[in-house]
Amino acid sequence: MASVSPVAAGVAGLKLLRDKPIVFVVWALINAAVKAGVIALSLITLGVVSTTLLPPFIESVKADAIDYSALLAIVAGFSGVVIVALPAYLALDSIFTTAVKRMVLHPEQSRYFYLRAGVEEFLVFLVRLVRFFVLFFLEVILFMAVLVLLRTNPILGFIACVPAIALVAYISTRLSLAAAQTYADRDFHLIGSWWLTKGPFTTHFLPIFLSYVVAFLFYLVVLIAAYVLQSVFADGAFAAVLQQKPDDLASMLPLLGFGVLVGGAVQIIQDTLRLPILGASTAAVYRDLMAAKKNG
Repeated sequence: MASVSPVAAGVAGLKLLRDKPIVFVVWALINAAVKAGVIALSLITLGVVSTTLLPPFIESVKADAIDYSALLAIVAGFSGVVIVALPAYLALDSIFTTAVKRMVLHPEQSRYFYLRAGVEEFLVFLVRLVRFFVLFFLEVILFMAVLVLLRTNPILGFIACVPAIALVAYISTRLSLAAAQTYADRDFHLIGSWWLTKGPFTTHFLPIFLSYVVAFLFYLVVLIAAYVLQSVFADGAFAAVLQQKPDDLASMLPLLGFGVLVGGAVQIIQDTLRLPILGASTAAVYRDLMAAKKNG
């Protein structure tokens, strides 16, 4: 008998959304505030660069005497935004990801809307980073192998795509519990996930894999809804602005602003929903496996 129910684990994120809606509203507001700060920093940097650094560089290009110091200053200005924005995004993503594990494994720890910034968050970030690179290098190697086969024997290369995709899915599933186990034990675990997911294919691995398929199908609905909203409202507003004459663009600024706000809001909602829908399933699988191990 399977120790994991694919449907129960797959909808774990939806149950969190149903039971803790205020938590995710707060998360969305925090996400929006951070992204607004990054956008504001980008706009300030763009203003400084365009008014003080860019004109001298353009003049030097026109004079066929490129001012490389001005070019370096421009690059440094935009690099500063990346240096600030990237760690902020990674830290926020790690905090949210760990919070989802906390909601599933320790629902009683609801203080600060399940958000913390401590050892667990750092370890979860670290193990997810290592897992990402392991899968990335595997995908690169398989892609190169398939590409060689496609060039030498297209039919064989096309057939090889199937086992290559299956292998990536298999190893990704075997390592899928790394973040949940790392959070639960407050210790770095990558190989531990491999042993936790070891077992009979039909009663152990397959239910775990199907749990993630169920979760992804629900997130796919979110992606489709987000795409429709973006196309109807945001992209529609931008298309209307582009069709106007240059003299009429000023009157279209409210519509342009509406498109930007709708696009940003849809992206933030999509990002916020992604966290529980995809992240809770791995924590639910880990919880069920530990319970089965304890009882069995």
